[in-house]
Amino acid sequence: MKAKLFSVIVLATVVLAAPRPSLAVTIYYYTGPTFASATGVFSTSMSISGYLTFESVLGSNTQILLQNGATEGLQYFSFTDGLHVISIDNSTQWEVNIATDSAGNIDQWRIDLQKFNRDNPSLQYNVGIVTCFNPPAGGSGGVCGEFAARGTGGNDLFTDLGVATNISQTGSWSVVPVPNVGTGLPGLVAAAALLAWWRKKRATKLAA
Repeated sequence: MKAKLFSVIVLATVVLAAPRPSLAVTIYYYTGPTFASATGVFSTSMSISGYLTFESVLGSNTQILLQNGATEGLQYFSFTDGLHVISIDNSTQWEVNIATDSAGNIDQWRIDLQKFNRDNPSLQYNVGIVTCFNPPAGGSGGVCGEFAARGTGGNDLFTDLGVATNISQTGSWSVVPVPNVGTGLPGLVAAAALLAWWRKKRATKLAA
């Protein structure tokens, strides 16, 4: 009886003392449709997808325009066209222009990511990924779908190696808050170890 009571007290103490989960980051995932047209290295089985990671949940009716290093809460991004991956680590020019509705969901955006040889000789090709729909004010404007291109050089995106598009067609966003568990789990592990040690010690005494 005393052993059971001790177990309950130890576990209850650790659980009550453990900090409650808090939102550390929020990830907004984008999933696009397969390309309507594709040439060269691209195919119509490919699509644009990726994610934006913010340090907290985006507010309602909010607009954020970020370009080339001005993060302001944006921790990371990574997008792929099914062939290449452009992230905050390897992009040489980028723009993230988003706006949210009254519920905090992304409902307007322009994501424009590029890798240029002229800016980074280690990149073998020019690659560009663009997805937008009624982009917010302050962006490039206009209604557009999706665009991916790969080329061999120059000051702009050269498309001699392939182009993929979705005209006036884009995908959708979903949001996943990521909890910060803190020290709760390590605390429970420590409590379990302590309880196991106490039971072993008690069993040794009883055997003696």
